Parts: sequence; structure tokens; C-alpha cells
Amino acid sequence: MKHFNLLTFVLFLLFGYTLKAQETNHTMMYDGLERAYILYLPANYTPNSQMPLVFNLHGLGSNSFQQRFYSGMNAVADTSDFIVVYPDGIENAWNCGFNAPYDSGVDDKGYIAALIDTIDANYGIDRNRVYSCGMSMGGFMSYYLACERSDIFAAVASVTGSITDSVIHYCDLQRPVPIMQFHGTEDPTVPYNGMPGAYPSMQGLVDFWVGQNNCTSTDVTMYDIPDTNLGDSSTADVVIYDNCENNSQVILYTIYGGEHTWPGASLNIGITNKDVNASEEIWKFFSGYTLEGAVIQSANTTTINKEILALYPNPFEEQLTIDIQQNEVEEIQLININGQVVYEANQNEISGNQSLSINTAFLATGIYLLKVSTKEEQTSYKIVKQ
Repeated sequence: MKHFNLLTFVLFLLFGYTLKAQETNHTMMYDGLERAYILYLPANYTPNSQMPLVFNLHGLGSNSFQQRFYSGMNAVADTSDFIVVYPDGIENAWNCGFNAPYDSGVDDKGYIAALIDTIDANYGIDRNRVYSCGMSMGGFMSYYLACERSDIFAAVASVTGSITDSVIHYCDLQRPVPIMQFHGTEDPTVPYNGMPGAYPSMQGLVDFWVGQNNCTSTDVTMYDIPDTNLGDSSTADVVIYDNCENNSQVILYTIYGGEHTWPGASLNIGITNKDVNASEEIWKFFSGYTLEGAVIQSANTTTINKEILALYPNPFEEQLTIDIQQNEVEEIQLININGQVVYEANQNEISGNQSLSINTAFLATGIYLLKVSTKEEQTSYKIVKQ
């Protein structure tokens, strides 16, 4: 027993070191200033992997360590294989358009561009898949980067942040930039309804990006997020502008009753919504875009878990066809945004069939979840009825 305990302890130390070894602290000189950052390499990283890179920027008065812990994005990086960098702003702030005259002070946009070069040189990244997100002022900075360096960032997201009036005035996109915003209606720090003379309301923010991305303002999908956590004192919905130039999107998550917090965070520093996980949703969003535009399935067909099955068309209208390519599928469910099962096929119905055709004329337009169950696992995929 003593030998077993000693071996367990040694393995624990080695395992802990392996995980910790994925995260490193760095400094670099830029524009005469020493800049610090934390870099996280996921477990599957190799020097030849050419993984995407996500910037995760802290809020005013915070720092890289706190943002790393609070957002919990390292766990998402491990399961989805991307690198995360958490830079520190000078004096815990970002030069994101609040200063006058515009673009005065610390050259944060230049530093971040130089940091991309440094990380690429040392670790190798996919330069077509670089993204930025952030909390509060980190969200303001992400929008500033979208306007100033749309040639670098494939998509950006903001949690409790916004965009300053000065950035709106000077914004000069070289290409459409997909946008995702999370914001609480009871945010006391960055009010949902904006601050006149400083930054717009959330609707004003959305309207700005809809205009920048040449979206069709009438082509909008809105749905409620299922209220799966009844104890978080909040609910959420999402508005999606789909018909935008180069297949970009503008998405707003509104957290009703939510405060200045990161949805899904394990640490509650105010009313925090648990029905949606911002870090997970941000990566799902980012993973759909490169600098060239949206990553679109060929032939309007979605393949789930490679050879298990394929469904088409997606988006669908009156009919949805599911081609079953393996006999291991035991159940198929089509679930609406309220969590209701609107179609279900069990193993007896699936067995011996190579294709299922579902009449979907009775379904409302919007987003649905297709859940596929096999003996080993469950896989879900988002599909859309037009």
C-alpha cells in the first residue's frame, strides 16, 4: 500500500507538471515598454500543429491571470485545440479609443500585432485563424482591433464591453468582421443602454456592426435560451443577423437581469447567467470563420461524426433528409430552442433504413438541435429552418 501511495503521488506530480507546463509566462519589449502575457498551449499542441490563436483581454483594473481564471477558456482550448494568449495592459488598461485625441497613448494595437508575430515565430499558428475576445475594457479593445486590424483578426467577441464613439467615427474595415456580443441588462459598469458621448446602447452597437458588415437588417433570427438554471436570477436570448457580406454574422446575447459578469463563469462576482457559457459559445462562433470568410459545408450538406450520418439540406425548408451510414445509430431527435423534441426516431425505426425523410413543413423557422445517439456517445449539431 505504501508503494502504491508513493507511485500515485509521483504520477500526480508528473501529471500536474504536464498540465502546468502547457502554460507559460512571458515578457517582451515593445515601443520601449516591457509587456507581459500568459500563453496557454492545449494538450494536443505540437510544433507542427498550426493551431488557431485566441486573444482573451482583461477588463479595466484586472490582469491576465484573473482573466485566465475567470473566463475558464483554457478548458475550451484543450477540447477544441486552439492557443490562448492573455496579455496584460499597461496599468491594467487598454488604449481602446477613450483617449483624446483618438489613438493617443500606449500603442496597444501595435503591441498586439507584434505579439502575434512573436507567438507565430516561436510556436507556429494559423495566421488565417486569429481572433480576439475580452471582458469589459477587453471587449472595447477587441472592437478597436476589429476596426483597426481587420486584416489580422478573423472574428471578435465582447463580454460586457462595447465600442467607443471615437472608434465608431474612425472605424475603417478592410473586410467584414463577424461580431458576437454578450451583455447584461442590469450591468452597472457598462450600462446596456449605453452612455451618451462615450459609447452606444447595445442596440446601437448592433446597428453599427450590421451596417459595417452590410447585413440585411430585416433578416434576423431571435430565440430564447432555455432557462436550464433556475437559480441564477437571469434568463437569456440571442439575436442573429445572418445575411451579411461574405457570410459574416452579428450576434447579440442579452442576459436579462445579468450584471457585469461573464456568462458561465464558475466565480460569481455579480448576477451571472448559467444557461449559456460565453467561452464555449465564443469559440463555436470563432471556429466558423477565417480571414477568407465563413467556413461553409460543401454541397449544403452537414456530416455528423464523419461516417455516422449526413443530413441535407442545411438550412432546410419543407423537407430534411438524414442518410444513415452506420448501423450503430440508436436514436435521432430534433429539438427546438425551448428544449422540446419535435421529431424522434428510435432504433426500431432506424434499423434497416438507409435514409429518413422528415416532413418539416409544420416547424417554425429558426434554429434546431439534431441529437444523434449511438452506443458509445451522443452528438449534437445545430441546424436551421428557413
